[in-house]
Amino acid sequence: MVVDPAVKNVESGNVYEDLSPCKIAAGLIYNDISVVLGCLVFLSVPTIVFAFGPVSDLLPNFSVLFLDRMCQMGAISFIGLRWRGRLQFGKGVSASGIYLRLLAWGLTSALLIGVPLVGLFGSGNAEIAVLFLVLLIMGLVWSVRTYFYCSLVPLLGLGVMSGISRAVEVAKRQKWSVAQALLSPLAVTVLLVALASVPFPDGRSLPWLVVASCLEGTFWILSAYTSLGYCLVLLHESEWQRAGLHHYRRERLATLQTQGRDALARWLRPRSGFATLCIALCVIAGNIARQLQQPPACSVAIKQVRFDDYLINVDLSVEDPTYQFRGFIPAAFSVASKTGFSQSQGLVAATDKPDTREILATLSDGSPGPRVLHLSFRSGKTASALQGADNLWLWYKLVPLMPLQVSDTPAHSGAN
Repeated sequence: MVVDPAVKNVESGNVYEDLSPCKIAAGLIYNDISVVLGCLVFLSVPTIVFAFGPVSDLLPNFSVLFLDRMCQMGAISFIGLRWRGRLQFGKGVSASGIYLRLLAWGLTSALLIGVPLVGLFGSGNAEIAVLFLVLLIMGLVWSVRTYFYCSLVPLLGLGVMSGISRAVEVAKRQKWSVAQALLSPLAVTVLLVALASVPFPDGRSLPWLVVASCLEGTFWILSAYTSLGYCLVLLHESEWQRAGLHHYRRERLATLQTQGRDALARWLRPRSGFATLCIALCVIAGNIARQLQQPPACSVAIKQVRFDDYLINVDLSVEDPTYQFRGFIPAAFSVASKTGFSQSQGLVAATDKPDTREILATLSDGSPGPRVLHLSFRSGKTASALQGADNLWLWYKLVPLMPLQVSDTPAHSGAN
């Protein structure tokens, strides 16, 4: 999968052994530097608007995702139509029609992946979770197998169904072609996002969080060019001519290949993408390790500790005027000895609502607090045994915060 073979496109004796999809993609990018930067800014607009604009608290999350997908498909259709215009010999195609066809694919792909993903983590039932996992795998397979749709539709002016069938057919002409087209863009994007997360790996800083989110657009831009590079080589001559593209196909693609800088072409190859992905995973591992050893950014104070039979109840007062609880995870609390030996059998509740058993994943709703957080931990000891325990500590991730004891004097852990 990570080799860089020359692509052979055989039809009626035509063989394009001297054409490299990665070099052609590099030529496309070299001719489109200003377009690449413009598209990256365009794809950053939804993130910036919803992070800093007044509408951030008014529209639900699905509106953000919908606007993101609209912009992503808009950038891909613009790039595809731009190069059809530069390669075509006959009449053009409807830009709005092409965009709507790409948007239909994009929304379908988002639903096929997003709905099972939400169900997988929100079902709470093992059998249903397995079903959602199967649906998620099917959605991913469909999206990957039809990914060339986003290049073929603007390039050839195809309809929705013909575009899907042609995308699957073109992908079969070279084994692993879709994966090779996606690997380097994915690896570069993961590395950039991981590097942007280094200053604050838990996501507490809004500016750095926005930078990391904006860099995610790199994937859609780079993959649009690598996908175009593969499609331009893998298309049969008859398909090229029916679409009204340039008669001197070999010469035009050879020119693009020559214009592509060797360093950029090597960077886009699957082998380089695999190496970049390994580096990105190392950076992510370092971020995770640092995040697990960071105390919470908010100030934490124990209001009350109650020991019941087989239950430890802790009420906390938390306040975060600086970061407004971004990156704070209530579910990350635990009870252990000061040396890290577990003293509980798991978290039962972590909520800001008394008398409920929910476990909140976040408190990031824009409020700095102070707020009361109710924690409950399952224990294997009775209330009297817990009262006599002298080595109970409240932990956050891998950080011991403060001892747990029934006392009139509250314990504090300052903001970091």
